[in-house]
Amino acid sequence: PLMATIYECDRVRCNLCQDVFTAEAPEGIGDKKYDETATATVGMFRYNVGLPHNQLEKLQDGYGARVAVSTQWDLLEDGGEKLEPGFEEMIRQGAQGDIQHNDDTNMRILGLTREERAQALGEDAAERRSGVFTTGIVSIREGVRIALFFTGSAYAGENLNTVLKQR
Repeated sequence: PLMATIYECDRVRCNLCQDVFTAEAPEGIGDKKYDETATATVGMFRYNVGLPHNQLEKLQDGYGARVAVSTQWDLLEDGGEKLEPGFEEMIRQGAQGDIQHNDDTNMRILGLTREERAQALGEDAAERRSGVFTTGIVSIREGVRIALFFTGSAYAGENLNTVLKQR
């Protein structure tokens, strides 16, 4: 899925001074190791297709262009900020739907601390709740379906209320 071009620049060592000299990369290569299409592809395989990062790592390794799980996560974390305006627009468009369906499922997030939960909901709600939920909201308008997913301490009714405030 991820196309890779590997440039192996020759390296030579001087026998006299022991300095190592590396040939220059071809012109126009630049300093970036991964371009924007890599981030988009990893995100699509993870969140659209549902392929876990370790499976994509194995698949890429079979093609001789291994992309470690940690690298995939770093790409998505860095690229996530650029996708935020699109996510906000999806919420706004979803709020305009004529019909909304929602549902919750329990979710375990190891990195969600009590402080982060309190920040998301406020101190009062954080004291009453310990669960983490993934809410799916499907909005339908003029035959177009928009699916929104939220993971956190808020449950379906609260997430739907947040979406509907965008009307």
